[in-house]
Amino acid sequence: MKFDFCLNIDDPDTGKTIFPDIEGEVDCCLDWDVYGHPFVCATAVYVNGVNLYQSQMSMFRQAAAFVAEKVENDRSILSDLLADAREVA
Repeated sequence: MKFDFCLNIDDPDTGKTIFPDIEGEVDCCLDWDVYGHPFVCATAVYVNGVNLYQSQMSMFRQAAAFVAEKVENDRSILSDLLADAREVA
């Protein structure tokens, strides 16, 4: 399931925004840990149609990991994926 995102990447030392208003889509799926707890797994991060995980530039892959971390910790996305799974079942 794809979700739109818009976020800033801030410098962790100063808290200042380095890359403002990054917009794109993230492709997510619902997965389960060994204890049966659901979690979000971001499988692709797209900006301007480019999957940042597949970029040759490490900076873009790091940006994808940053976005994925934010999305995977977003409880509303987990709720949406769980609701979608219930509809399918």
